[in-house]
Amino acid sequence: MTSTVESTDPVENVEENNNNIVSDSNISINQNNSEATKDEKSSEKNIPYTTGNLIPRFVRNEPASALAIEFSQNDEFIAVGLSNSVIKIYQASSGALVSSLGYPKTNSEGYNIPCTSLSFRNVDDSGKRAKNVLIAGYANGATIHWHVTSGQALQMNIEKNNQVNSVHYNKYGSLYCTAGSDCHVRVYDASTTKNLYDLFAGKDGYTSGHSNKIFSVKFHSKDPNILFSGGWDNTIQ
Repeated sequence: MTSTVESTDPVENVEENNNNIVSDSNISINQNNSEATKDEKSSEKNIPYTTGNLIPRFVRNEPASALAIEFSQNDEFIAVGLSNSVIKIYQASSGALVSSLGYPKTNSEGYNIPCTSLSFRNVDDSGKRAKNVLIAGYANGATIHWHVTSGQALQMNIEKNNQVNSVHYNKYGSLYCTAGSDCHVRVYDASTTKNLYDLFAGKDGYTSGHSNKIFSVKFHSKDPNILFSGGWDNTIQ
């Protein structure tokens, strides 16, 4: 949905007459002059102001529930993860469908696996890495790296006995993390999908870690080695 911001240009003070009485006609004239002044100033300075109405840029009806949505880094694309395993990629500016990413036909359960989480990889300023790469997490424990404009599945990994509820790249795109129903937070090398760290609660009751399903995990926006997680155990770690 789109909205504009109201101009904060001050409205000129209106002097009251000596008797502190202002007629309805004067109020109308002053309001009109004020609005005209506001319009002129906004036009001159190219400052947007709101009409008070929120207007959807576009609306799309999907064949299944939308469980995840993510903007690409440059806001060019919107990715939508559906409960039937499909990921729809739209142009953010127009709402045009760019691609539809279906779960790979690897086995008999390859359909109707909910896509639960999405994360775009940040653009590499050096130009050495491919652009428009998206990681998706699925309810069967799978994570798939997609090239959204070509529709190709680049890498796939499955965590056994887990439902992946959240995935996220770090700021450099060198690492990604997953979290889900088994209460573990896992950190992977994005190039090799090798599991580097497995973070979970100890059995002594004193060490940190989640005791119930994890539904959100995020890397720090500035420090690529710090991440946060939250779940059904009422903790943020």
